[in-house]
Amino acid sequence: TLAVFFPFAAAGLWMLASWGPVIWFICAATEIVMYAGFPELFGHRPLILASHAAVALLYIVFRVVIWMQKRQSRQ
Repeated sequence: TLAVFFPFAAAGLWMLASWGPVIWFICAATEIVMYAGFPELFGHRPLILASHAAVALLYIVFRVVIWMQKRQSRQ
């Protein structure tokens, strides 16, 4: 599933499509559940979990900054 979803997420993010971040979030959530929820089945990969969390946090920070800039330019 991830082998199919990750290229679609990459294409969506690259094209700045609104569905790109949504598919990336689905992929990240799937990997987090795989590695955190079932480590005996998929292995324990804390670096992947940390990188997904860091990228999600960075994305949220960028979206908040863009929202604040748009709000400030309207006033």
